Formats: sequence, C-alpha cells, structure tokens
Amino acid sequence: MPSYKHLPYAIFRRPVGGVGDAGRFLHMIMEGDATQMGLGVPAKSITLINHGPGILYYQISSNGQDVAVTDGIDSGQGKAYQPQESVYSAVVAVWSDNAATTYSLMATPGDWTDEELAEIIGG
Repeated sequence: MPSYKHLPYAIFRRPVGGVGDAGRFLHMIMEGDATQMGLGVPAKSITLINHGPGILYYQISSNGQDVAVTDGIDSGQGKAYQPQESVYSAVVAVWSDNAATTYSLMATPGDWTDEELAEIIGG
C-alpha cells in the first residue's frame, strides 16, 4: 500500500498576476512546490473556482507529461471532477485573460492501490 498525504492540497483566492503565459502557474499536486506540500500521489478529485474577473483557463495532467483536460471557467463559476470521473491530477496549470483574476483550488488524494499508481505514473 502506498504512503501519501491524506490532507487536501488547497489554494484559496490566489491572484493570477499576469495575462496568458505571464500569469501561468503550475500547481505540482503530486510533488509539491515552493508554496505547497504535494500529496505524494495524483489527486483523485479536484475543484477549481474562478472568483473573477476574467476567464480562468486550466490544464490537468495525470502524470506531469500528458495533458488530460484543457478548459476554461467563467468568472463566478467553478468546476469539480469527482473520483468516479477518473480525472487524476498530478500537475494543474492555470492562467487567465485578466491579470486581476483570482482563483481557488482544492485537490484530494482519495484512496490509491499500488496497481492504480503503477498504471497512472508507471513503476
């Protein structure tokens, strides 16, 4: 059985701070980054909320290499992927068409088996 963090990866009202690539931020859900400790496994559920203004764009990768989802969220809206949808999130990239856009992100690991992890991230 794999060992991993059981607390959520959570970002609350983070400003994008730039337009397009200038404001693009990579959330390293699995590995962690300078702002947040990673889960140790991809997230099995994720929620993104666009507090506005502008459109929040995002890409989700299950293994850090292949992009599984690319979409946008209008101001004041949110998007959630539940475990049964099989959208596993190791890396989430976010950016906007408005530098003032703020967003929140919540990712939870769910329960993983060794076989599932081997299928998603190799091993």
